[in-house]
Amino acid sequence: AAVPQQDESLPQSQGAVYLSSPCCFEHAVEYPEASENRKIVSVQCRFLLLPEEVLAMTQSKDSCKAPFYAVMSLLERYTLRMPSLREVRNVYAELEQERSAKPLL
Repeated sequence: AAVPQQDESLPQSQGAVYLSSPCCFEHAVEYPEASENRKIVSVQCRFLLLPEEVLAMTQSKDSCKAPFYAVMSLLERYTLRMPSLREVRNVYAELEQERSAKPLL
């Protein structure tokens, strides 16, 4: 994968997905204007850490890179595939069916 130089822009095309970590390099995300049927989906996942864990990680920039590189090394070994809209809808329907079959506590 391309590593951007400082202030380099890496535009994403339709269907593109990227994985990043702000502790590995500074970056900013831009979302161009899009029509109603070409909307952009952005999902950000973060670890829930105790304040002392955050402090320990930020003491050394290298310490927070380890989890990122561990994930990236695994992703290099496998083909990562996004589910189709149909697959997502099918799983959603299955989850709804399971939820409605279980009584509420």
